[in-house]
Amino acid sequence: AVLGMQSETIDQSTLQQALASDDEALRAWAIRLATDTFPLDDAMSGQRALSEAQRSAVAAQATALLPTLQKLAETDPSALVRLTLASTLQRLPIPLRPALAAALVTHPEDANDHNLPLMVWYGLIPLADVAPNELVPVFMASQWPLTRQLIVWRLSEEIEARPQAIDALLQQAAKKRDPSLTRDVVLGMTAGLKGWRKAKAPAAWPEFVAMAGTMESPDINESLKNSLRDLSILFGDGRAMADVRLVALDVAADPASRLAALATLSESQPEDLAEILVPLLKEARFNVAAARGLAQWKSEKADRPLIGKQIAASYRSFRAPVRPQIIALLTTRKEYARALMQAVAEEKIPAADLTAFDIRQMRSLRDKDLDEQLVTLWGGVRETSADKRQTIADLKAKLTTDIFAQASLAEGRRLFTQHCSKCHKLYGEGGAIGPDLTGAQRSNLDYLLENIIDPSAVVSKDYRMSIAELEDGRVISGVIVEQTARTLTLQTQTERVTLERSEIAELSPTEQSPMPEEILKPLSPEQVRDLIAYLKHPQQVPLTNP
Repeated sequence: AVLGMQSETIDQSTLQQALASDDEALRAWAIRLATDTFPLDDAMSGQRALSEAQRSAVAAQATALLPTLQKLAETDPSALVRLTLASTLQRLPIPLRPALAAALVTHPEDANDHNLPLMVWYGLIPLADVAPNELVPVFMASQWPLTRQLIVWRLSEEIEARPQAIDALLQQAAKKRDPSLTRDVVLGMTAGLKGWRKAKAPAAWPEFVAMAGTMESPDINESLKNSLRDLSILFGDGRAMADVRLVALDVAADPASRLAALATLSESQPEDLAEILVPLLKEARFNVAAARGLAQWKSEKADRPLIGKQIAASYRSFRAPVRPQIIALLTTRKEYARALMQAVAEEKIPAADLTAFDIRQMRSLRDKDLDEQLVTLWGGVRETSADKRQTIADLKAKLTTDIFAQASLAEGRRLFTQHCSKCHKLYGEGGAIGPDLTGAQRSNLDYLLENIIDPSAVVSKDYRMSIAELEDGRVISGVIVEQTARTLTLQTQTERVTLERSEIAELSPTEQSPMPEEILKPLSPEQVRDLIAYLKHPQQVPLTNP
């Protein structure tokens, strides 16, 4: 009978019978019918906004129904019923949501459910804007790590504008002394403050750190201790910075701990950073971390031409797989790029190690002398549309079935790995700057040639390149993959870089694809044949032919 009714016709007696049914599906349907007239969040539903009278009526109905929903959330044994209640959160008036959420999150058996922790969080999101303190009791009641971390993440983003909520959460977490709770606080704050350079410490931070330092638990592992220390440094704790420096300089320390310490120093940028990092450029375990820290150093003491030369001079000390990262670092500043080009001219760095993406990145530095060097190394800047059409026609005429029959697919895969996989994924391997090619129209030669020769002809907005000019002089090119009010994250060809917006002097979106137009220029006709044949091939091939 309930399933045949509409929400506006169901009577309370029938509803209560359905909610008490032994059938979980019937209980779930009863919840839906009881709340069906409540509007979804306006921003998500597209529904017409309610008048004040309508809102008051909904609030009264929801308030009357809330005790029943809470009791079900606390006691109902069915995950289906709890999922229905979680989805109902987005229909309840915002002030009523914490009470229902706090009842739902007490079920440890749902901690790893695929939907429940996120569904509850989606219902709680508006509270962060209108009543952030109401999230603290939900956090303390929760047995779900994901929901706890998301609450802390969101409150941490408001740590300067509205610090009261995160401060209250830290106070209660310190008193609770629960290792898993402590872990989720640290993980959530680390995510929420990602990319921040400095922040004011919450009043309860020293108490929370002192409590966490006394814990012995698998949840408080070395990685989490490093994150806790990094947050203390972010909040300006000089004692934590001294500890980091000692670990970074200790040759007997665990390598993983030293790497973590070097990353923290590079992020904090003390005045003596070069003294710590330059000697490590020759050490294979630490030279990438050292180069990255030096490249990002903003101190007035930074001798940029010298730093660029030191990194370039150490190029052969870096393992082959990480050398693209070093070249990418050297293309972010004019001084570093000049050092890179000098090393190429002196044959200390092979010209073949530079990709077309690297060339485009250096062109974005807008340095006349550097551009002249690049033309000498790489050729002209851009073909006309007519030239591109002719290039496509010429290649298509040459790449016949007989020519493809002579191709080495293994060599084609090697070339793809070298020139394309930094940006494109194929058969589950590669980067994510550009589209995944696995399902693309690769069997169509026209499609392949048009996208390789003229990649910027049609570019999805999700894959357009942006150029960020930073206050410290660096220029970073990449695809915007994440944004918050405080930070912006660019995916370059070698890494994800999170920047504070205050450090960006100018952000220039372009109509260009990150994929350069000249990618085939350094390849021989045989290599072009092998690469295109591999791209056209319908399945993965071994790296060496049988």
